[in-house]
Amino acid sequence: MLMDTNRVIKIFDKLAEQSIDKANSFLLAYIQTIIHVYEASAFDKKEFQEYIVRLRDSLLEVSDRVNPFINAVLGVLEEDLGREAISEALNRIRELWRMERLDRLEV
Repeated sequence: MLMDTNRVIKIFDKLAEQSIDKANSFLLAYIQTIIHVYEASAFDKKEFQEYIVRLRDSLLEVSDRVNPFINAVLGVLEEDLGREAISEALNRIRELWRMERLDRLEV
């Protein structure tokens, strides 16, 4: 279920050529999906946390196009994968989905 981070970046880049909003929507949907898969115990905590770190590091390379609030969601997960952190990350994701557009690149 976890895509290679290079593949995630490649998809993000391809979508960003069309629309930064679309690229960020992809990232948000992907992150939300992998959080739910993690909650279903599909992979262990260490594996997931290492993946989150790799994904966030990879996204820093294209950070000029990544919505900073999406990076903040990954930052929450990078710090902790307890219930409260998962809940906070999912709440932030819900807030992001309420945004009219996800191509806002400044906080």
